[in-house]
Amino acid sequence: QVAYGKLSCVTKPPRASGSDDADDDRAQGCEVDFAALAGRRYRRAFALIQDTSANVGLIILAILLESVKHLTDFFIGCASDLKDRNARPPILDLLLPSSSPLYLILQYLSF
Repeated sequence: QVAYGKLSCVTKPPRASGSDDADDDRAQGCEVDFAALAGRRYRRAFALIQDTSANVGLIILAILLESVKHLTDFFIGCASDLKDRNARPPILDLLLPSSSPLYLILQYLSF
């Protein structure tokens, strides 16, 4: 009950420039109603779910971010230390279509 109740807080008002009054340091009380805040968040989330154009945009964003994540993982793996100095660097995998993560991403996006 305490977690969803009102929270009392103390704030100080902004000082006016050139003001040296003692009453500028007085504190102002405020209350935050978490139940009302949760209600506003719920209404916004519900409106986002009901909006079909936003849903299409989120799906497209998720598909593109998956491709970016895969490329990021590949480049981070290429930046790690080589275990065999005589082996071919893994960054050269970008040039070979059979092992290139770019071709893999193009195939992923083409479906």
